[in-house]
Amino acid sequence: MLTACSDGDRAWLMYLGDDDACCFVSRDPDGESSTAVRRFRLENGQVDEYPESWTVPVAVAEDVLATFRRNGWLSDAVLWVDDYGTGARPPDPVGGHDT
Repeated sequence: MLTACSDGDRAWLMYLGDDDACCFVSRDPDGESSTAVRRFRLENGQVDEYPESWTVPVAVAEDVLATFRRNGWLSDAVLWVDDYGTGARPPDPVGGHDT
């Protein structure tokens, strides 16, 4: 399952594997280290905060979501970090070509 939260011009992405044993979150490959924080209001009213460097432009997130829907893989347009620290790898093929 691939989900996204957006706050206008930036989005945060999270991939959960089928068994919930892995979780990969987005990082902007062009992002710089910053203390800036982005806030995302969820449907239930909860507000989650993530460092801006964990977010990507909304247009990139839309492309990543479309690639995942179409092909079932995670685009390499963003960096994917193992959020659980398990040493797991994103599902293959990462960054495959659209067909």
